[in-house]
Amino acid sequence: MTKTVYQYDKAGYYTGQETAYESPLEPGTYLIPAGCIETEPPAPEPGCRRRWDGQAWVQEPIPQPKPPTLEELRAQKVDMANGTCEATIYAGIDAELSAGPQHFALTPNDQTNIDSMFAAVTLGATEYPYHADGEKCVLYSAADILALYVAYKSFVTYQTTYCNFLKVWINREEDRATLENITYGAELPEDLAAEMQTILA
Repeated sequence: MTKTVYQYDKAGYYTGQETAYESPLEPGTYLIPAGCIETEPPAPEPGCRRRWDGQAWVQEPIPQPKPPTLEELRAQKVDMANGTCEATIYAGIDAELSAGPQHFALTPNDQTNIDSMFAAVTLGATEYPYHADGEKCVLYSAADILALYVAYKSFVTYQTTYCNFLKVWINREEDRATLENITYGAELPEDLAAEMQTILA
């Protein structure tokens, strides 16, 4: 024979149901696991958790996490900007080449490979072996290598410049609601957007 009992943690908070088995030596007596009681807890009230206080189940409000300070929020947003910028760059670009658009990842190793191809072209190479993502290795013409290099450098320059200006905005923003809503790709404030365009031009 078995019966359902109710378990709580060291602080008394309900964690779930357990099974108590009847003692083979004392029929009618159940072996209650440690940290369990036979009293069933009530259904939780909205926003509450149940705690055994030693005599009865009580409903306690679930504590809400303390909101970060403005400086902590800024640090979180800066981390977001850096991480998203890096992931965006590593994801790569679609480059328009002679055979049509092809996708190239731009991890640090990929960037080094493209830089090496471009260096070979500047030294006089007319073609160089490489591969687009998921494709077999082929010979790319000097013109295609130049097009890929320009596309890659332009993309990386844009993303890193945007990320830097985004962090300037994050670090100067004093309105909490505005700061909370800043995401990577958000339109920069007018003065920062103008300054960024001047630099990129």
